[in-house]
Amino acid sequence: MTAASIIAGIGYRKMTTANEIVALVDQALGQTGHQRADIAALAIGEFKDEVVAPESAAQTLGTKLHRVSAGELAANADRCETHSDLSQAHTSVPSVAEAAALAEAGPDSGLILPRIKSANATCALAVRALQPEAKRS
Repeated sequence: MTAASIIAGIGYRKMTTANEIVALVDQALGQTGHQRADIAALAIGEFKDEVVAPESAAQTLGTKLHRVSAGELAANADRCETHSDLSQAHTSVPSVAEAAALAEAGPDSGLILPRIKSANATCALAVRALQPEAKRS
């Protein structure tokens, strides 16, 4: 895997803080044996107006923030491994974090960590151009 090849998809509520997002991303990275330097971008759905917490989290993590359109999220819904009824009802996708990570990582990407959650946020990790030996079992 090359440096900065991981996309961290984030789902969040309005009350979510940047610190909560950073802690969740760090937890996800720890679960997969990766570091902050491996993150190419944070990806969020563009249907939220309030993006202060994700922008601040991206800064703290030393990466970029990308907003993924509702159409791009929907196009990746079938690739999601997690299916949240709440997410589906509010956003029309089963997992915003997973769909955002996969959409930003591209069509040949794959999840290396399905959605994990904290009190107010979710995070999933996808890797670009997934090689056969890197795929999850």
